[in-house]
Amino acid sequence: MEPQPIDKNRISDLCYSLRHEFIKCNKSGACAASTIIMCNTKRWHSLLSVFREQTGRQYVLLSALDDSLIVGGRPYYLSTRKYPNVYFPLGHQYLDSAWLNPVPTLLYTVAETEMQKEVLLLSDRNTLLIRYTVLNSQEPVTLQLRPLLGLRYADTLIRKDSNINTGNKHIENGIYYVSGEREPAVCMQMSRPCEFVTAPDWNYNIEYSDDRMAGLEYQEDLFMPGFFETILQSGESIIFAVGEHKAQPAQFNELFDKEAQLRRTRTTYQDNVEFAAAQLIRERKGSTYIVNSLPETAEFPKQIFMSLPGLSLPSHNFALFENVFGSLSKQLKNIVFGRFNGRRFSPDSPLWFIWAVQQYFFQKGDIRHSYKLFGKAVNKIIRAGIDNSIAGLVTDDSFLLAKSLATEDRFFVETNALWYNALQFAAEMDEFNGEIEGAEIASSTAVKVKAAFNSMFVRSSMLYLPDSVSENGSIDRTCRPAQILAASLPYSVVDSVMADKILISIEQNLLTPRGLLNMPLQGNEEVYVMPEYNDFVAELYLKMRIGDEGMEMANKMYNALDFDGNASVTPYFYQKYMPTPPYEGIGSPLCAATVAAVNRIKMLIDQY
Repeated sequence: MEPQPIDKNRISDLCYSLRHEFIKCNKSGACAASTIIMCNTKRWHSLLSVFREQTGRQYVLLSALDDSLIVGGRPYYLSTRKYPNVYFPLGHQYLDSAWLNPVPTLLYTVAETEMQKEVLLLSDRNTLLIRYTVLNSQEPVTLQLRPLLGLRYADTLIRKDSNINTGNKHIENGIYYVSGEREPAVCMQMSRPCEFVTAPDWNYNIEYSDDRMAGLEYQEDLFMPGFFETILQSGESIIFAVGEHKAQPAQFNELFDKEAQLRRTRTTYQDNVEFAAAQLIRERKGSTYIVNSLPETAEFPKQIFMSLPGLSLPSHNFALFENVFGSLSKQLKNIVFGRFNGRRFSPDSPLWFIWAVQQYFFQKGDIRHSYKLFGKAVNKIIRAGIDNSIAGLVTDDSFLLAKSLATEDRFFVETNALWYNALQFAAEMDEFNGEIEGAEIASSTAVKVKAAFNSMFVRSSMLYLPDSVSENGSIDRTCRPAQILAASLPYSVVDSVMADKILISIEQNLLTPRGLLNMPLQGNEEVYVMPEYNDFVAELYLKMRIGDEGMEMANKMYNALDFDGNASVTPYFYQKYMPTPPYEGIGSPLCAATVAAVNRIKMLIDQY
């Protein structure tokens, strides 16, 4: 699957070009994202956004860049943008071809002048470089660049602010701009001396089509402080740089070339998976984190614990796994009570924590090492579950766990399947490390939990497990994907007969070519595909369908999201998908749980 250029016919089709994005993040949290024609369709799209530690949110510095060429006295606009009822300019009509792999590269032809534009986000600093090269021209051309500044958080929009600072400070080959007091700086510079014309203005009513389709606010105004202008001869290049701090323009060419050499061309589906996984790792101030999805917001421990094994263990990156847990431990004031630096969490996050540790142990193969690193935390969670002291969960007399909701306590299949698995794993760890009393307590509790689980959830009148049961006995009989955990976890809380029924029911009611539906297609409720469970489906196939059938189905689950078939575009691993063909992506195009599920399936296939 060698990357091929995206040709003019597809680029000129807005239905295609606006649906294909490029996304690149570095480990500090800077992000460059837009469509292949650089027309933003989502509010969080921007050429440069950065993560602000103070707020835990992504902040847009440079939303877009209006670039134009003046050839023979006539201006040709290379950018494309959406306004009410119209796209303007129509720069994509000058595009001949585009590559997004490994470096986003656009080729334009205007008035017999060929221009190449390459976009690179630096890996080691929050700086974006854009290199313009005149490949062929019969005469000198004038390049004009008009930056459209975001100056807002990625989940918000902005309107004209009459009090905004309209001035700027000149620095080497560019300007230093601050919109107001306590606002971050934006530094824009060129690789060689050129003119910057201060001409402050607002660009009104820019629209984001994807936000509009999602029912969100979709219009905003963007500020332009002025424009850069330079003359280029045929064969000449110039680099535009934007970042938070002043840079050395003399270094731009070297920085660009070094960064370009770091980029690896993706030629396989697994290359795309690994590329996507790398976008979700953050390193700040000596700590390592996983981002749940883009744009980056507050971390959610449940999704982090679900994702970490799939993002780290297939490549045997045990250091990444350990570093993320080490960083989390600094913020988890008390893992039992779920406090996470004032951020939201799911009550069953501690149980996903134990599942992640279990996966680490399976791949590391050293239970003593695992126990040394994580045993204390695992046992603390187990004791808290037995003692009814996990925040948001209630332990009943049979030791099942119920989520404490606003109006009632409710027992969920997912929570208690994880709880049984956690108890058995804790007993295994304790026994191996000579903690006999702890092992006996965990093991005996697991026996009670399994009996109570089967009494509550396994019903002769149903061929699958109900999703939840209230403290008063009311049953949610909806067939939902979480029941897969009861059969697929290392310690299954149901017997093989029920596990087979669960698999058959999921095949009949929930399974699509992209993954599991959140519920069957019936009624008026919102239905979508949830790829985050795909690895558990594959795992159950490998357990229950011995031989070629199980391997064939596991491979189908692995390839479920490999449907673009073009190595030239950025890979997408959406948080959700539409439930019917063509299974359009919903929400973030890069979701940790989705990427992790695909990567873990590959590991399971390789190891079975």
